[in-house]
Amino acid sequence: MDFGWKIASAGAMAGAAFLASKVAETGWKAATGHDVPHEDDDEVQMVQLIAFAAVSAVLVAVAQRYAMRGAKKWYGTREITSD
Repeated sequence: MDFGWKIASAGAMAGAAFLASKVAETGWKAATGHDVPHEDDDEVQMVQLIAFAAVSAVLVAVAQRYAMRGAKKWYGTREITSD
């Protein structure tokens, strides 16, 4: 696989994950009025923890999918090969 594509795809995936997680955190706080639940907090209900994990995972997966599409368009017509 060419080195330029590795950098472009890794950057797109990392950026998408970071932005999606920030959106999930902000959305959670706006919707519930509470901070993001953490697994080591004894006061957090299991339902809240699972709900946040599911919502944030979906947001990250969708964001990464579209980020990869954008990276492929940006990278252009150069052939992306795998070794």
